[in-house]
Amino acid sequence: MNAGASVARGDILIFLHADTELPIHAFRKIQSLTERREYVGGAFDLGIKSDKFIFKDDWNPILIAFPFEQIPFGDQAIFIRREYFNQIGGYKEIPLMEDVELIEKD
Repeated sequence: MNAGASVARGDILIFLHADTELPIHAFRKIQSLTERREYVGGAFDLGIKSDKFIFKDDWNPILIAFPFEQIPFGDQAIFIRREYFNQIGGYKEIPLMEDVELIEKD
């Protein structure tokens, strides 16, 4: 993820797992949130596409913003201002839970 961030060109970085889909109008929602300087990033609520009863839900993913009490995971399409990402040193090179470690940095 750090390698991808180093070659990305935008001011906002979006980190997606390979099996993650952005919700409808995601870029518009991200832009609207990040235009407000008090936010350095955010993520989307987790939604799972499945026919299994345990995953059935009628809600659509909605935008949530930092800071928040729930810690998002990579499956939730984390986005962050490039300047802040660089300031905090990006993702730590660890095999698991690097997304949680990133969110817990201040």
